[in-house]
Amino acid sequence: GAAFSQLRTDPTPRTIESLNEMGEPVSTVYTPKDSNTGLTYNLALNYAYRPGSLITVGANQGFSTNIDGQRLIAKTYFANLIEPLTDKLKLTLGTRYFLFNDPSFELPSDTSRFEGSASINYNITQNTSFNLGYNYSKQDGDASFAEDVLGFSEPDYVVNRFFIGINTGFVGLPL
Repeated sequence: GAAFSQLRTDPTPRTIESLNEMGEPVSTVYTPKDSNTGLTYNLALNYAYRPGSLITVGANQGFSTNIDGQRLIAKTYFANLIEPLTDKLKLTLGTRYFLFNDPSFELPSDTSRFEGSASINYNITQNTSFNLGYNYSKQDGDASFAEDVLGFSEPDYVVNRFFIGINTGFVGLPL
């Protein structure tokens, strides 16, 4: 689906502190735009090439407002694969790329994040499965944007996580 939205605000001038090429502090004052418009969307394409398998690709864009009343745009591009290896064993792979920005900023400041995951799920019963997997995340961004708008204390990071778990559903409802 898609939607059109508009935000009107009474912006306050902001000062951005940064360092120039010589390592000296520099202050830049800017006033965010008093309004902006945007398109929100959620698009996905699913393809099951055989029973139990599924490939999903898609993109979405959404808006939110941070604690300071600034409008934040988040775009996501994703791809997922579910592949049954046997009757009880299933492989799941997924990737997501996020791009965050604030359209009211006069200065360019984007933060991006890549996430990838892989997991193996073993169905113990129709309603219970055991899973084992790995998640990877890498984020790159502008320090002032990440702290001021997104609320991150450090905009650049890499995360590696391994997980193990058991999922169970309601009686009679398969996972």
